[in-house]
Amino acid sequence: MLPPFHIFEGNVSLLTWYPDPIVLFGVLSAGFLYFRYTGHKRDVFMHSAPVPLPKQLSFYGGLAAVVIGLLSPIGVLADQYWLSAHMVQHAFLTMIIPPMLLWGTPVWMIDAFIRRFPRAWGIWRFVTRPVLAFLLAHLPYSIAHYPVIYESMLNYDILHIFYHQIFFFTAFVAWWPIMAPGREYGQLAPPVQILYFFVQTIPGQIVGAMIALADRPLYQPYIDAPRVLGLSVMVDQQIAGMIMWVATGTIYLGLMAIVFFRWAAAEDRAEAKRYAGVRNTT
Repeated sequence: MLPPFHIFEGNVSLLTWYPDPIVLFGVLSAGFLYFRYTGHKRDVFMHSAPVPLPKQLSFYGGLAAVVIGLLSPIGVLADQYWLSAHMVQHAFLTMIIPPMLLWGTPVWMIDAFIRRFPRAWGIWRFVTRPVLAFLLAHLPYSIAHYPVIYESMLNYDILHIFYHQIFFFTAFVAWWPIMAPGREYGQLAPPVQILYFFVQTIPGQIVGAMIALADRPLYQPYIDAPRVLGLSVMVDQQIAGMIMWVATGTIYLGLMAIVFFRWAAAEDRAEAKRYAGVRNTT
């Protein structure tokens, strides 16, 4: 059995980083392979093309977000001191890193995966259907915040790693209906994307409200943790709930607005072309 929740004594500073070798190895390996196979080894892929700089920055930015979310003082505060920092860390794992990595992956690399692993692609297309993708991502995440389960995650490192992996990989499933490179890959039509984003706000609102409005501290490890910067247990818990309840919901609503206005602009352009075509024929 792994040792329980460790409490670091002393203050946390900007220099309090945790250089986990497994995370660093994964980030550096992914960055090297991406650089290699979108660069001079790109020709091993059929129909490959140069990856635009914004997409490259998105992928590398996603890797940088892994380091910030897991190894920086955010990770130390999350594991040892603040529930609110843990919510921020979960936002990195579920709302920031997956869409950045997906958008940065070139479509010709996805095509190569489909050709090489057609059965795996069939499974992926099945689990990324919107209803199933929503359930796979949000059910484990919501259930994990039940006090007994959440405390077990904090108390045992192996469970902590296991839960984070579930949150992380199911987040890719949840983002695929939005971030897929085209309708033929599983991307939803804009009106359905708007509905999909709206539904994504519901679990966070329910669980976040329960945490923010609780009349007592919910998680014993954070009750026992030393207070950092004078933040009390209850204020920390209320901030954590508000992050889950309001902040993440606001992000989803903002994404809904972006999709709506892009869809409306595309419809206006299509209407203008149709009108121009009618005028030319007359």
